[in-house]
Amino acid sequence: MGTNQIYDLNRTGYRVWQLLQEGSDTDAISDRLREEFDVDQSVATNELDALLRHLSAEGLIEAEQ
Repeated sequence: MGTNQIYDLNRTGYRVWQLLQEGSDTDAISDRLREEFDVDQSVATNELDALLRHLSAEGLIEAEQ
């Protein structure tokens, strides 16, 4: 990456990262978060969207088209 920065994810963020690596789309990730962390759909979707925007802004993932 060339930035000498270290990124630290909490348990949920790390799970999202794993699911992204597996090729899961955002709907599938949101569903898994709801199942695994027992959260409402709106909470899972909002938190996932915020994390993906942050990861994209940092250049760690490419934004979906």
